Amino acid sequence: MSEINDGGPAFPVEVYDFDKDAFVNEKGMTLRDYFAAKAMPTMLDGNGVKITKAHYISRGLDVGDFHGLVARCAYELADRMLEARKCDD
Repeated sequence: MSEINDGGPAFPVEVYDFDKDAFVNEKGMTLRDYFAAKAMPTMLDGNGVKITKAHYISRGLDVGDFHGLVARCAYELADRMLEARKCDD
């Protein structure tokens, strides 16, 4: 299995660590996580690809599977966004 490109840190900052008496880098979330979080609302609000829990459950599918589907789709979109960035380099 190949390594997942996470895009690196989305919002890295340097913060002061009083215990170390030094500035340290805080990477925060990855760009992949950020893209996935931004993609998820478009799947649920009807302005993009709409996925509804009621639609999913009406077909006899488990609600836990629904949540997994939304999460997987969000990361799939995030991965495509990271790939698209490569084309611009």
